[in-house]
Amino acid sequence: MAVGMDTADAADKKEEEIWPGGIPRVSTRIVKWEHQLGHRPFNSYKLPKWVKHPDAQKPTMYLQPEDFMGSRKRHNPHGWNVAHVGAQCGMFEGQGFKMLEKATLEEINARDYMEGWTPLHWAVLSDNPKAVIWLLKHGADRDATDSKGRKAEDLIDDHWGEFYQRYWESGPKKDGLIQPDKVYPKRLKQMKDAFQLKFAENEYDLDGYKAVEV
Repeated sequence: MAVGMDTADAADKKEEEIWPGGIPRVSTRIVKWEHQLGHRPFNSYKLPKWVKHPDAQKPTMYLQPEDFMGSRKRHNPHGWNVAHVGAQCGMFEGQGFKMLEKATLEEINARDYMEGWTPLHWAVLSDNPKAVIWLLKHGADRDATDSKGRKAEDLIDDHWGEFYQRYWESGPKKDGLIQPDKVYPKRLKQMKDAFQLKFAENEYDLDGYKAVEV
């Protein structure tokens, strides 16, 4: 009997050595089945090495949008880099411009796999005039063309804000309703002015976007 007890103790010691460090060897009430009648705590069973505790979790980390662009393990069918994503992001907290600041000159002028659009094209498609100004000030080629021979500026009249538009529903209303016919001309003018490195705010711009400096 003593030999049997010694063998069990040795097995416990060996199991202690291989037990995952991130899982405490205590009985908890996280797992519902081991606390029902007839069940014992998980760590009281003699199980093969490959059996994992139900609570075992892989290490976790929080990712930001730009992290997906630089990872070789992430599928990137659009061929976007951090500048493409930053140009699309017109949120008033300025996250898009924080991404743009991380971009190299090569990334600022890179064409994607969709239509050969550069970040400057994406700034137009995403209604982000301040991104246009930032990109032009930091070396973006305004004459770069997409796969159909169009410059970013050529997209304004027919494709401005085609993918994303900045929030404008907080602007003036008539009879409680938004007036798109009032918004669009002003937004188009902002985009055209951006290619002249100018930005004139209007009543449809959120305060946060007005505060972004480029």
